[in-house]
Amino acid sequence: MREPGLRSLRAFGLPPRQMRRSVSPDDLRSLAETRGFTVDEAVLIRNRVNAIYFKAMK
Repeated sequence: MREPGLRSLRAFGLPPRQMRRSVSPDDLRSLAETRGFTVDEAVLIRNRVNAIYFKAMK
């Protein structure tokens, strides 16, 4: 089975250049709050790949 991310890249290509920047937990929190979500937690996880753990409710 192929990974969903790879299938998405093949189907749609790379995102526009202005959208390729990194997103911080604060950026994600701000975006969610402007969309009406209450953010419980937004944490940057550093392991092999940087990821954000994000928990919010609408």
